[in-house]
Amino acid sequence: MRKFLVVLLLPAFIITSRVVSTEKQLPYSSQEIYYLTESDYGFYYKETLESPMVYGETAVYANEDLVKESGKLTTENAFKIIEWRLNRQGIPVFKLDN
Repeated sequence: MRKFLVVLLLPAFIITSRVVSTEKQLPYSSQEIYYLTESDYGFYYKETLESPMVYGETAVYANEDLVKESGKLTTENAFKIIEWRLNRQGIPVFKLDN
């Protein structure tokens, strides 16, 4: 009887079947995807910083793709962050007022 049961159940373990996903794809913005995929420190960028500071020389770029460098920020420079957004690579980028 046990051998008969094994013979009946054997095809269930050998044959693979394709599973069709019934989940709907939800349209997420790039910032929502960033929050879902990054670790806890990713929530640091949820709000605009009120009094930003740099502790060394930091490069400033002309566009959000971070290709062409347009200057440097030092500790003596005063600057203000208007907003932050994600570029095409998913890197958080700050937009400065000047």
